[in-house]
Amino acid sequence: MANLKQPEKTIPIAEFALRAMGVDLDALAKEPTPQWVVDLATAAERIGTLAINVGKRVETYLQRQEVQHGRAAVREAFLRRAQWKKSDLAALRTLPGATISQKRLRRLSDSKLGRPVVRTFQPLPVALVGFFRRMQAVASPATRPHVRLQLMKQTPWWAWFVECHYRGCYDEARAQGLRGASNEAEEKAASHLAISPDTLRKLCGQIRKRNRLDCAEPSRAISSTEFEHWKLTGDLPDK
Repeated sequence: MANLKQPEKTIPIAEFALRAMGVDLDALAKEPTPQWVVDLATAAERIGTLAINVGKRVETYLQRQEVQHGRAAVREAFLRRAQWKKSDLAALRTLPGATISQKRLRRLSDSKLGRPVVRTFQPLPVALVGFFRRMQAVASPATRPHVRLQLMKQTPWWAWFVECHYRGCYDEARAQGLRGASNEAEEKAASHLAISPDTLRKLCGQIRKRNRLDCAEPSRAISSTEFEHWKLTGDLPDK
């Protein structure tokens, strides 16, 4: 059998270039590693370990938030269990970890349809995406005024917004010298916000109680002119 010619040994281009410039790579290989290289390698290892730990903590935090999000949805639904109807069955089945007796389910199946009071459960990532889209629509000038108001009612700041507008209407009633300025302001603000005066008083009471507990300053006033400007454009002037 003919002898096959062995391929010549090749070296990396970088090594070839360094040797061509006269760098003694063999001598460098025998020298001890500089301390700064050791320190840099140690720091890189620590950063890598820290990144792994941070990643695990973030994952644990998100898992905890997902569990709390599910529990909050179940708690909200069960607070309204006296109002459950047949139309709520589909939403009730989406609640994570909720235990509903078969007897209650059968009773709901035989009940009237009516307007549902339970919201279909959405996983936390889906709920967050929906929340940011609603906030974007609230601030968008292209959103229709009545849609903007309905979207605002779905945000965590709705009660604050109601109390602010009541204050604005109250200041206007007092400036006009009207008797019963508080009642006048309640009727006017409730009409603007498309809610009942009773609901307005309830929401304002929640904000005032929170302000007292937090020793916070009273909410800013949103006048009728500012409210109409916000409703049309989504922009609320700063004070």
